[in-house]
Amino acid sequence: MNRPLGFYKLFGALRVAQFRWIWSSSVFASLVQTLGLLTTGWLVLEVTDSAFWVGASAGITGLGQLAFGVFGGVLADRIDRRYALIAFQCFTGLLFLALGILVLQDLASIPVIFVILFLRGMTVAGILPFSNALTFDVVGRNLILNAMAARLTAMNLSRIIGGIVGGVLIGVLGTGLTLIRISAIAVLGSIPLMFIRKQRENIKPKETLFRMARAGVVYALQTKTLRSLLLLSVLMEM
Repeated sequence: MNRPLGFYKLFGALRVAQFRWIWSSSVFASLVQTLGLLTTGWLVLEVTDSAFWVGASAGITGLGQLAFGVFGGVLADRIDRRYALIAFQCFTGLLFLALGILVLQDLASIPVIFVILFLRGMTVAGILPFSNALTFDVVGRNLILNAMAARLTAMNLSRIIGGIVGGVLIGVLGTGLTLIRISAIAVLGSIPLMFIRKQRENIKPKETLFRMARAGVVYALQTKTLRSLLLLSVLMEM
């Protein structure tokens, strides 16, 4: 039985085998993002009993994203995107594992939690440009919008599921064991990336990392369309 044309238009990018591995990894990454945000926020509330510090914990994560975000796109052109994503996913798992063990040992103080959240923010800032670049490598220009829509759908579904699962896990297991399970999910998310073979060659940099990052920031600020998109992104994240 032939499937309707609308099905292929909606899920066209998922017909690319290599992209399905990226999509699968995105599901895990989004699940980790939701579970991690929920669990670390609850942990900070348990430790401090303060709404201010819960909000500050999210701000620290955002600060980590800001600190590394400028360099993420530059690095995505310089190093192997697949291996970098695997490293980011595994490092994320290591961070949550360390935090979970500290919680179980009753050693999770606010300074320690904030250091881990800052590093976690840096990994989030790294995953996004590398995964976007790898997606383009795999599906090409014609399917890139379809692929991004498919990934966004996966992210939103993971947020819904992650919120429910996270609440149940925290209630049943507590924050320490929940964090350890999040670490396992993060590492599992790196496995699909190991099956990806197609990606474009990295460029040979003629400028230093910092100079290219600075040039990118200047270009974005001087281009009206990019400035508008950046402002829109900031407003949407608030």
